[in-house]
Amino acid sequence: MELNIHILMNELEHVSGYRGEQDYLDRKLSFYTLYQPGCVLRRDTLYLMESADQALDIPELESGTALLFLAGTEPLAGDFPYGCSWICMDGSLTADALLSRLEEIFEKYNRWEQGLSAVLSGERSIEALCRLSLPIFNSPVMVHNREYELMGYAEAGNASFSYSLLQEGTNYLDRNITDELFF
Repeated sequence: MELNIHILMNELEHVSGYRGEQDYLDRKLSFYTLYQPGCVLRRDTLYLMESADQALDIPELESGTALLFLAGTEPLAGDFPYGCSWICMDGSLTADALLSRLEEIFEKYNRWEQGLSAVLSGERSIEALCRLSLPIFNSPVMVHNREYELMGYAEAGNASFSYSLLQEGTNYLDRNITDELFF
């Protein structure tokens, strides 16, 4: 599973700021680690550091690098190369706690990816795809075909549809819903 700085920022608590200049759909982060001075920076790795000040001393910092700062002040706009993304935490979490939270996030999305693969290979249903996606989107999920025939949906707790999905006596989405789909 590959994530990006935007997904991580939305999943983390205690964020004091972030900059993500890459496309929201562009996902490259597969790993996370504590930054070690002198290491070769990789574009597929999120580097955890004490503060942005520590990152200012990295000569090989370049576009595509992703950084996570435990605490400190947010970097200024010109401090890092364009395309260098970062998240600044408020200092309330230890490095161990933050690494543990990153493990949970990466595992969550890995389980989702495995479930989506099982649906695509025919091992699981469209309903299963919708249930798997509830914790990712934190909203009710529905899947329909080109003719707006409902193929599956899932609701849970606060993630529920506030209206009837189907036209009475059919398996097709209600006209009010399809009208809303055409922004």
